[in-house]
Amino acid sequence: LSEKGRQSLLEPFGPGQLKYPKHKTIVKLFEEQVKKTPDNIAVVFGPVHLSYRRLNESANRLGRYLRKRYRVNTGDRVAIRLERSEKMIIAIWGILKAGAAYVPVEPDYPEERISYMLADSDCKLVIHEQQWKNFEEEAKSISDSNPFSVSTPDVLAYVIYTSGSTDQPKGVMIKHSSLVDYCYSVMDAKNITACRSFGLVSTIAADLGITVIFASLIKGAELHIFS
Repeated sequence: LSEKGRQSLLEPFGPGQLKYPKHKTIVKLFEEQVKKTPDNIAVVFGPVHLSYRRLNESANRLGRYLRKRYRVNTGDRVAIRLERSEKMIIAIWGILKAGAAYVPVEPDYPEERISYMLADSDCKLVIHEQQWKNFEEEAKSISDSNPFSVSTPDVLAYVIYTSGSTDQPKGVMIKHSSLVDYCYSVMDAKNITACRSFGLVSTIAADLGITVIFASLIKGAELHIFS
């Protein structure tokens, strides 16, 4: 390639000029938002309305529960296999607060696919409905303060699986740094910073679901989960 041709190909895909908090994890950004708007509604599912304070406190309890009961820590993967509700959002933040990465699993996936995903991602634990009940039985005795953070931007945040339409699904590993970069890029490109209400239509096991969840909750908006 000529130098001119090389630049015409590379420049559109080079580093952007957008300024964003590269040194912070997605959890840190969420906790900062909780401090700013503790009483604002964060998550809505039917009659359930969780404020930012309540969402954060519930996630803190779960994060502490996972650390104490199952020794979940940085580098571990924890699967979420819950029906659509506010619980799956609490589970996401709770796992991240424990320092682990979450693996979203749709409950109605074929058992063969679920078994493959859990084995391939080497999950330490699966949060399903019964596991959630176990947590709720102990939740009130657990501190709701922010647990000590063990995550850094280079730590894994989640593992999301491809459709597997041509072969076995493949797990894509996303770090906190990439997730923060993505969220700020989306908010800038789509001009949604001022949006006050987001609707979660997609599954949390798809990119669209991840976009809506994190873009809304690190900016203080309401996340409405549709059944």
